[in-house]
Amino acid sequence: MVKFDITVNPECKNCWGIFLDTLKKSFPEFAMYDGDFYFSDPEDRYDEESDSYLPPITEQDVQDWLDSFTCEKAEEEAYSSGDMFVDIVVKNTDPTITENLDIDKIWVNKKTGDLFTCIDNTPDKNIWVGTKSGKLIRPIPPADKFDFYGDGSSVAFYKLSGDTRDSGGLYNGVDTRIAWEPYFDEYVADSRLNGTIKIKGLPFDDTTPKVTVSCWFKWNGKNGVMPFGWDQYDIYITSGKLGFNTFRGDIYGIDFKKYNKKWVYLTVTFVNGDYGSIFVNGVRQELSQQLSSIQSSQAKMSPNFTIFGHNLSSGYRRAGQIGRLRIFSKGLSDVEVGELTMSEVDLIRSVGGEV
Repeated sequence: MVKFDITVNPECKNCWGIFLDTLKKSFPEFAMYDGDFYFSDPEDRYDEESDSYLPPITEQDVQDWLDSFTCEKAEEEAYSSGDMFVDIVVKNTDPTITENLDIDKIWVNKKTGDLFTCIDNTPDKNIWVGTKSGKLIRPIPPADKFDFYGDGSSVAFYKLSGDTRDSGGLYNGVDTRIAWEPYFDEYVADSRLNGTIKIKGLPFDDTTPKVTVSCWFKWNGKNGVMPFGWDQYDIYITSGKLGFNTFRGDIYGIDFKKYNKKWVYLTVTFVNGDYGSIFVNGVRQELSQQLSSIQSSQAKMSPNFTIFGHNLSSGYRRAGQIGRLRIFSKGLSDVEVGELTMSEVDLIRSVGGEV
């Protein structure tokens, strides 16, 4: 091994993982130890493909290459190689790193999910994001991002994998008699013990125009149940029908019998003073008045939200199983629902689920 005393373009510090990967491709003899650059046998460069010896590399060869390397070139290299790298931003996962951490340029390989490491911009530092050893870490799956749309509309996110904590840290739920059912590598909330989850203090009231709730839902076939809802505005299932209910014996929705005992990704937008929209597995449903008629004065949001049942009653709880429930402070477009649904489906498939 021969150490080369060369200077790295400071701009490479912003795309360190791709830089090192490309350097290795350009100079297969390259190795790095404790921040120093080494090349194994630079004078002996046998090329199997041509069955000949290539000209020996020198420090100047490497230095010229380094001087020409920029983040723009790194991006071009990544795309041209078909690896489909994209910019992402992640939080520092090593609590011992506190100063000058640059997270503006972190790169993820969309094929493999591998995250390229990024180092501190401070001169003479060699600090890795993730682990100091430089071990590649997995990025946060899109479906697990709290602010899914990046617009601040995510109010709460309950993974319901063994507890009722809100990933946003503001609106933790309180559960009563919830059974936690294993589901692949996580859990889901099961209401079979007449369980319920109460959430209080949400930033909604009777003037809130729209709120969207999305979750994985597996109906158990029971009628007279409410998967979730507010005080007197909820999603109700009876006679095999699922839809909006305003405590007038009404259901505005769909026939749900074909989804009995099947996992579906359910997205519901509640609208102030009216019925809203329902998507099943990302597909907008054609809704109709299944039972009775709306009581508009009851179609209101509130600071109180209930998973399994509703806030003003101890009944209607045994609806089945729910996982990964989100609450958004807006209505979602068809495109947004599709994006969210596919991210959830991809996540479930990644752990062996069939949806």
